[in-house]
This record gives sequence, C-alpha cells and structure tokens, in this order.
Amino acid sequence: MLYAQRMMTQPAVSLSAGERDTTLAEIIRTCEYEDWLVHAAHVRSTHVHLVVTAVCAPEEVMAKLKAYVSRMLNAQFGRVGKRWARHGSTVWLWDDAGLEKAVDYVVRGQGKAMALFVNRGLWPEYGEL
Repeated sequence: MLYAQRMMTQPAVSLSAGERDTTLAEIIRTCEYEDWLVHAAHVRSTHVHLVVTAVCAPEEVMAKLKAYVSRMLNAQFGRVGKRWARHGSTVWLWDDAGLEKAVDYVVRGQGKAMALFVNRGLWPEYGEL
C-alpha cells in the first residue's frame, strides 16, 4: 500500500455514492453489450472488484470497462483527472472452487456493501443483501 501511494502522481479519487451507482450500472451495461457474464461486482469508493466470464484476457476486460465507465462518469459528473490506476489486479479463475471463492470475496469480503451486484441466477445463495 505504501509503495502504491508513493507511485501516485495525483491525489486519489474517491467515488461518491452516485458515481459508484453509475459505475456499477455502466459495468453491467458494458458486460451485456460485450456478451460477458457478470458473476459479481462491487464498486467501492476507491476501487472496484469484479468477477466476470469473458472470451478475452482480463486485461482487455479491464481496459474496456475503464474506458466506458470513464466516459459515462465524465458525461454525468465532469472530468476529475485520472480516475484509475495504470493497471489493476487480474486473476484467471480455472475451476468452480476458485470462482466461488472470488465471488464470495467480492460479495462478503469488502465490508459494508456499497454499490453491489450479484448475479442471483448463478448465485442464489446470496439472497437479498
């Protein structure tokens, strides 16, 4: 964390509740457009967690989502400079156990829910959150 802070070239951006909701909606819209399957998404004030099945590399998913979400946020809330880190953490999930663990982390491992989506068609055990 300290290394990441030292590498920052401008202050961290903190997303408001409205910006988090807009970000989540645009993630879901973009994934539907790209025909990617969203398992879970959690937009926090300073970062996003997403579990998605796609036929492309996770880096491509991340790049497209950052671009689409940035355009939507800029249109609705104005420009604030750089909203996203240069890259981000991407993990390939190869089996059901890894997928289940990742979804649970996104849904339950982030503290109090902010802008949260769970694909209840795939994950009914999460019920109403």
